[in-house]
Amino acid sequence: MEDNKRIVVLSVWSSMDNWETWRNSRERANLETGLTPHLEVPSKIRVFMMGADSLQKILKEVIHESELAA
Repeated sequence: MEDNKRIVVLSVWSSMDNWETWRNSRERANLETGLTPHLEVPSKIRVFMMGADSLQKILKEVIHESELAA
């Protein structure tokens, strides 16, 4: 709320393959090219998985990353 220059865009995809197809498409590249001049820093893309079935994998990754930081 305090940072009115930061915009988060969320989208939901039915599969990683569908997301990768969109991510690598010319249409998306053209949209990003049109937005880039209006950005102060380059855009970041982060992919998250939702659902309880992926929780175990996520927790293992978080524990592993925290052990590396120690």
